[in-house]
Amino acid sequence: MPGSSEDDEVYYVEWCYIEFSWEYDEEMEMVLKDNYPFRSVKEHYVPTYVFDKTVDSL
Repeated sequence: MPGSSEDDEVYYVEWCYIEFSWEYDEEMEMVLKDNYPFRSVKEHYVPTYVFDKTVDSL
């Protein structure tokens, strides 16, 4: 990826909305328990906006 180094953690996430009634799937639960393919969850705050505090009010 242009502009990133090998040390950067860049992930692309693709979402797909599918509307259906959820049902418990015991077979899938067992597969995930034996071989969990997802990364561990990390959470951190990313500010939406950054304001310059040195600017005087109008």
